[in-house]
Order: sequence, then C-alpha cells, then structure tokens
Amino acid sequence: MLQGLYGASISMQGAAQQHEMIAKNLAHAQVPGYRRAQVVQGTFQDSVDESAEDFASRSSSGVRGVEVVNDFTDGLIEATGRPFDLAIQGEGFFVLKSEDGQPIYTRNGSFMVNEKGKLVTRDGREVQGKGGPIVIETKEEGNVVSIDSQGRITVGESELGRLKLSRLKIKTNSSTSGPHSFKILT
Repeated sequence: MLQGLYGASISMQGAAQQHEMIAKNLAHAQVPGYRRAQVVQGTFQDSVDESAEDFASRSSSGVRGVEVVNDFTDGLIEATGRPFDLAIQGEGFFVLKSEDGQPIYTRNGSFMVNEKGKLVTRDGREVQGKGGPIVIETKEEGNVVSIDSQGRITVGESELGRLKLSRLKIKTNSSTSGPHSFKILT
C-alpha cells in the first residue's frame, strides 16, 4: 500500500514539474532568444523494456527518467530597425563571455555597443568574435556599421571582425544562465 502511495507522489511531482515548465515558458514567451523547456519523462515502452533486476533496484514504481530539455528550434524573426539586433536561422549560437571568463551560448541577438565600443548584450555580456571581444570603432561620423550573413562586421570598406558562432549541440549537459543563455557543464 505504501509503495503505491509513494509511486503516486513521485508521479505528482513529475506533473508539478511539468506545470512549472509550462508556466515558465508562458512567462518568457516574448523574451528574444528564449528557448522553451520541456519535461521529458520515461515512457511506457521504457517500463516494458526494463528488466526485472532494474525494476527491483529502483526506489519507486512511479514516474522515472524525469529530465528537463530545451527546444532549440527556430523562433520567429522580427525586424527591429536597430543596427545591432541579429538573428540566426538554423543551427548555431552567439558566443558570449561570462563574468568568470567562460563561454556562454545564446540565440538572443539583441546587442548594443557599450561606452568602451564593445558589442555587448543588453545585460552587458561581451559578444565574442573570432579573435576575442568585438570592438566597434567608427573613425568618422556617419560611417555605417554592417554585419553580413557570414558574421563579418564592417565599417565602410574596413572589416572590424567576425562574430564567433558555435554549432554545438546543447542537450542535458548544460545549465541556463539567464532566460536565454546556456553554459556547458563539465
């Protein structure tokens, strides 16, 4: 009897976690670069395929294999009219520098130039280029900064750098670092 109640409580915890993820997804639906989180639970087929020894070694008979994964499919792309708002179609992440110097990956391309001339996120994280932080320097007033589809940043005829993009596969060995960026766990 107690085993059945314990299994039911584990199942309810899985359902509560799923409801929390749905609420979080709804709350962040309009955040640029936000990636929907999903709760993945073990399937009935997983239970059928489980050996008797594996089943006996489990601590409960409730839901098993509850895991949170992120959905990295493309979201909507909207033109903002701001020169440093970028988007990635298909696979890939912009690479940022965290406070501890480690790379952070995001699909939120809402960037700006800070007072030091560095390309940064709205919360101040440096956007990384192939050779380090991207520095936007315009020698003359009125020069237009452009960023092409290959990530090359130019002012007039001068190339300032190239965005560092990563095509890594972020799955369960990552943690969120804000509502729209991810760190790889080691």
